[in-house]
Amino acid sequence: MPDEDTDISDGNKFKGLRGITDDVNALSLSVQQSSSYLGISSVMAILRVILWLDPDAQPYFSRSPDRSAMASREASSPPEATEMEHITSRLEIKASSAWDEIPLINAYFTYVHPFIPLIDQQSFRDTYMASQRTDSRWQLLLNVVLAMGSMAAGPSEDSGHHIYFARAKQYLDIDTLDSAHLETVQALAILSGFYLHYLQLPNQANALMGATLRIATMLGLHRDYSEGVVPGKTTRPGSSIEMRRRIWWCIFMLDSWVGNTLGRPSMGRMGHAITAKLPQEPIVRATYAEMAVEEC
Repeated sequence: MPDEDTDISDGNKFKGLRGITDDVNALSLSVQQSSSYLGISSVMAILRVILWLDPDAQPYFSRSPDRSAMASREASSPPEATEMEHITSRLEIKASSAWDEIPLINAYFTYVHPFIPLIDQQSFRDTYMASQRTDSRWQLLLNVVLAMGSMAAGPSEDSGHHIYFARAKQYLDIDTLDSAHLETVQALAILSGFYLHYLQLPNQANALMGATLRIATMLGLHRDYSEGVVPGKTTRPGSSIEMRRRIWWCIFMLDSWVGNTLGRPSMGRMGHAITAKLPQEPIVRATYAEMAVEEC
């Protein structure tokens, strides 16, 4: 049971630590006192069972991060220090050009999108190239995508993604939780499902994931709205319905993964209120596939 007097702030445990550490998977077992609850399915519990079965394995897990650090990460700074360094140059952050950002967007859709198809790629690119939107929810989503793309495209010692994360946080506050929009849900899902875990902030990610699920239910993403079910009303396009399904089930799976990794109960439980159908391939892709089969 976590100590009530222990500061459970994620970042505090890593101040002064250098090298590779992983609070989610507890690879180093360097933290003696648990700062927050980790259940029986967590990697921490698995490693402790290994030590119970084979006490001689203790030296492999108890070494400090400095001694086990890889050369590529040995000189890296804690996230807090890097972030503060870039916040002081916000003028430079705001002046980033499309030449710098488009490769990061490409990296996101190449390396991240296949795992969580949260975003309609063509719509996102069209909106970006139009350069007409400056509202907060678009800026939040754009900079989250840029941060994730920068992390995915660069080496582990590259801290450039902190620039875009710092910029995204300018559009992320308590009022965001009252903003029920698909773009808000998409941005929060990427942050809580992937990016914050990369920053070794699992507690913050877990809390934000809960908020993401709640906002998703505000939008009714857990319900399925098929075309033509309500007589006399304009039906939703099939692509919109498909996108809503994809967003809901992406969040559902991310929350399940986080819960399993940390050994905590998943908030995205199945129930009679959840009627969202599983995602399906877009019709245009099925048409192309059928054409390819006919040609063969």
